[in-house]
Amino acid sequence: MGLEFLARVRRSTLGLAAVAALVTSRYRTPMDGLAVALGAVWSLLNLMLLERVITAVTGPGRGTPAAVRRAAFGIGGMLPLFGIGGVLLLRLSPVALLAGFVAPFAVMFLKAVSTVVLESRAWKELTRSRWRAAGLVAAVLLAAWWMVPAKVMSQSDSPHTGTVEVAPEAHAAQQHGSAPAAEAHAESGEHEAADQGPQKFPNVITILARAFPHAEWAHFLHHYEVVIFS
Repeated sequence: MGLEFLARVRRSTLGLAAVAALVTSRYRTPMDGLAVALGAVWSLLNLMLLERVITAVTGPGRGTPAAVRRAAFGIGGMLPLFGIGGVLLLRLSPVALLAGFVAPFAVMFLKAVSTVVLESRAWKELTRSRWRAAGLVAAVLLAAWWMVPAKVMSQSDSPHTGTVEVAPEAHAAQQHGSAPAAEAHAESGEHEAADQGPQKFPNVITILARAFPHAEWAHFLHHYEVVIFS
């Protein structure tokens, strides 16, 4: 595991942080999603500075003026990065920042585990036959299809989804003989409940429209969402 391994870790972490930030923005708040993204960037910058210091001190050109400058740059860059991290901890959610900060280490752990699994005898025996490998992939996809919607995508705004509540004015109108007005009010409530429908996993335009509900450009994107994706 050399420097090319760290380069792969950085690329994988950026993709993981982007997906985690979008999911957190949807199921938590947009600020929490921003905290996850900034935490990952904070951790990656810290690792890049550490890499500069370690390669300058232990590399083949250690002791040269260029190596000393690289080490000084790495150490000097950690000081403002430390201050920026302190500001982020005060302004954003520490839990979300921590989740983003540990993302590179999670990627390293998963890459190490995958390396051990791929080089094992059981994995080689399993992938020797294309049919067994295809069956394994199908089993994983089937398990994800049944588990993910049940845990993540099934949510409702209220525990009484599908029921229509009639306002007290409608009950009063029914008691005083104003049945048509009460029926019209109940019918409008049914239409509103029908318009809401089941909650679906939103795309990036929907997330932006919910994060900036009063912005004109967000309304424009949401209105022409189908055209944009087409």
